Amino acid sequence: MTIELMVNVSEPNMLNKQIVSVATLEGALRNDSPISKPSILVETDQLAVGSTVRANYAHIPEFGRYYFIQEATHVRNHLWQLNMVCDVLMSFSTGIKASMVLVEQTAEAGNDRVNDYMSSDSFVTLVKDKTDIIQFPNGFADAPYFILITAGGIVS
Repeated sequence: MTIELMVNVSEPNMLNKQIVSVATLEGALRNDSPISKPSILVETDQLAVGSTVRANYAHIPEFGRYYFIQEATHVRNHLWQLNMVCDVLMSFSTGIKASMVLVEQTAEAGNDRVNDYMSSDSFVTLVKDKTDIIQFPNGFADAPYFILITAGGIVS
């Protein structure tokens, strides 16, 4: 099987990664190796050793998947074992991008990110405004001080 070795310069959780191809090798699966987490033996010539060690990403067209190379182990002269795990975001990016989705919540905070029409345990859109002003007769001169602000309440 053909294995395209690459260097990934993007974050692992990005859908479309910036990758640079460094070598194309022939490989063979090791024993009972799953497609989602394959262990593959590749044989390199002297020129491809540097590329094999530098690569952190791979594409196996036969499987139609992209992989993170977790470990490259030198077995013997010019023979390497690549332990990989499937990058599901890049492997299935076409299907993911074609999906129609409704995003209920985001990881980013802020009122402009809240969908007022969806129920949420994380975002409360009802605001109760109550302010109590308490005078401090001695001020905050030399003694240590604390200011306590609380927010909350029961939304019915």
